[in-house]
Amino acid sequence: MNKLSQEQMTLMLGKTYSIPAVATRFFCVYGPRQSLSNPYTGVFAIFASRVLAGQSPVIFEDGQQTRDFVHVFDICQGLIRTMESTAVNYEVLNIGTGMPTKITEVASSILEHFKSTKKPEITSKFRKGDIRHCYADISKARELIGYSPEYTFKDGILMFLSWVEQHIPTASDKFELSKEELKKRGLLI
Repeated sequence: MNKLSQEQMTLMLGKTYSIPAVATRFFCVYGPRQSLSNPYTGVFAIFASRVLAGQSPVIFEDGQQTRDFVHVFDICQGLIRTMESTAVNYEVLNIGTGMPTKITEVASSILEHFKSTKKPEITSKFRKGDIRHCYADISKARELIGYSPEYTFKDGILMFLSWVEQHIPTASDKFELSKEELKKRGLLI
């Protein structure tokens, strides 16, 4: 609700004062320079840090939930195209891939890349507020700014994991701390 009200306020003020404004909605962004020690940074980094620590990736629900994972370079492309266009003034644009990817596919890709024999730990527990399936409709961004994601999941995750290999010393598995915080706050069912 907070994000939606900020979008509406930005677009309203823009129209009121004739200031070009656009609301961009990013989906699950990943890529190089993502923190490998912050347990809230995103599933790619969380899973990679767990695997590097010799642990299994922990998956809530049944692992069949999907997300739209968009490479940070595609986000940059979308923002540049947005800034260069007047066709998007006072519009809301989704910047993603438009492709759903299962959480189990992320875990399997990371385990395979690091040649781990671990298996994902599927908890069948739910986090309050999680959405089962979430992926972008990017048709308006395609139409108005010619946006088209360049990085597939397969290529993007390989680029990310290659970057991780160069930054292994910065990886720190802090998942258990975040899980305890979820429990303490009553957000893990």
